[in-house]
Amino acid sequence: VMLSRLWQDAIGDKNKALAWPRVALFDPLGMQSAVLEADEYGTFVGSSYLYATARDWARFGQFLLQDGVWNGQQILPGGFVAWMREAAPASKVYGRGQLWIEGPGDEQSPGAGIAAGLARDTYWMEGHDGQTVAIIPSEQMMVVRLGLTPATFGYRPQIMVAALVKALH
Repeated sequence: VMLSRLWQDAIGDKNKALAWPRVALFDPLGMQSAVLEADEYGTFVGSSYLYATARDWARFGQFLLQDGVWNGQQILPGGFVAWMREAAPASKVYGRGQLWIEGPGDEQSPGAGIAAGLARDTYWMEGHDGQTVAIIPSEQMMVVRLGLTPATFGYRPQIMVAALVKALH
């Protein structure tokens, strides 16, 4: 939240700052349904409150799979997605750039995704109660799963994603 507040203030115009995600990212990707909500102070939280259809989440996942390039246009700086995927110094499961290196539920047992049959380069975006985007660069594959599956049910998307990878081989 603090970083969001800093960049929003640096823009200098509140309306331009609030429009920036749409102008800089969502519109170029064609993410028409995407809504990034701000908190009560008008600050983007960043780690949550991004609402979109499965199709638009797929666009975002494909964009990351393509290293920040969309329709031949480099939108993110080269190497930025690789930086996002680097392990955060304080965590072996969380990337520097708001991505999960390990899949949902693997925080206590890193490597469970690999045990399920996923490639080591798999990384994740995790949403609320089972919503996930899995990105597997070595397979040139991305999987979106939206739906309500509370963590208490023990849902593991790694198993589903591994089955999809296997089915495509």
